[in-house]
Amino acid sequence: MKYKSSLFAAASGSIGGLVFSHNAGGDYARKRSTPTNPQTLKQVVIRQGLANLTSRWKNILTEPQREAWRTYASNVPLPNAFGDLRNVSGICHYLRSNIALIGAGLAINDVAPVIFNLGEFSMISVAATESDQKISCTFDENDEWANEDDSFLLLYASRAQNDSIVFFKGPYNQYHTIEGNAAVPLVPPLAVVAPFAFEEGQKVFVQACVVRADGRVSTPVRTFCVAAA
Repeated sequence: MKYKSSLFAAASGSIGGLVFSHNAGGDYARKRSTPTNPQTLKQVVIRQGLANLTSRWKNILTEPQREAWRTYASNVPLPNAFGDLRNVSGICHYLRSNIALIGAGLAINDVAPVIFNLGEFSMISVAATESDQKISCTFDENDEWANEDDSFLLLYASRAQNDSIVFFKGPYNQYHTIEGNAAVPLVPPLAVVAPFAFEEGQKVFVQACVVRADGRVSTPVRTFCVAAA
């Protein structure tokens, strides 16, 4: 359970049968429920990936490699549920970076970044069209990731939502990876088929993050669009 101030001006977590959280509309509390465990392929891959990475950290990485990740972690705090920055361990950063790579089908990176930031990027915009079932993504082609080999913009999309939905936390499915290119400039927008069907007037939420060539993983950003005909 996380909270701010003795009067719970902000809270995140659970107490007894209540869960405290917040969204775009503000703080809220709801009855606690036990989620189902559908054992989807994505869940299995991520769980296996975490287990393999934890073993790799212990048994394959050298102590200098682990210490390099600890140094990176001590210099690069992560936001918590309230948006406040806090430091995490070296293995947490190692897992965070490599789970993103595994989810995108990319190679594991054992070498810690030596640039002490998360490799943030400019906000994207998206559009969806029912006729071809494609989501178009517009990004800043001048961003560093877009002009760097072995850097990637990872895109995730939601199932179609009612137009009344104003905030969507998840789940998201990865549907496309855009690779940076140092030699040939990328030309946005780029459109690809969505992972889920949608109709005109429905909302499609998109989450994006960037993985830099040195293993830095940005904070995810979220946006949405209303599908056109």
